[in-house]
Amino acid sequence: MKNKSLLFVIICTLSILPMFSFADTATSSANKQDRNTIKGQIEAQKESLKNSIEERRQNAIEKIKERVEQFVETLIERYDAADNRLIRLADRIDSRIAKMEAKNTDVSRAKTLLAEARVKIGIATTTVAAIDGFTIDTSLASTTAAIKESFEATKKRLQTAKDAIKSAHAALVDTVNSLKPGSNRLKSSEDDSKAASSSETND
Repeated sequence: MKNKSLLFVIICTLSILPMFSFADTATSSANKQDRNTIKGQIEAQKESLKNSIEERRQNAIEKIKERVEQFVETLIERYDAADNRLIRLADRIDSRIAKMEAKNTDVSRAKTLLAEARVKIGIATTTVAAIDGFTIDTSLASTTAAIKESFEATKKRLQTAKDAIKSAHAALVDTVNSLKPGSNRLKSSEDDSKAASSSETND
């Protein structure tokens, strides 16, 4: 009788063990799946954060490029306007020289200075045109350092144009100064002086 009871207990135990084993396997599988899900969520969050940071960086770079290009465009407009004013001023000086010459005033020095000034105005026009339509190469300027490097060459051209405009303006000022009273003499006075000298010599 005892043997039959023992056998029954053994049979029951053996029949229950697979159930526990299956439960453990199912739990382990579920835990593994949960870990994989959490890991996937973490990776997705990291990727989303990375994309967000990159997007903000690109937006910041785009704003910097827009500000730089707007700054250059503003200077180009100013330099163009200054160059046009120099040309108009040269034309007015030329007209004044012609009127003074018609009154028998010696304007030879003014003519020479104006010719030199027009050459300098031409240089200014060329240097301003050299920076017209400046844009930053989007394919290369992907960082603030790259934008700065791209701007350096244009910055030098801007300075060259500025110096050329200042030089042309100074040349026009010299021309105007040469036309002021006392800076030129009347041709008639010169001729009269020469005639008087010649008469005295002959006497």
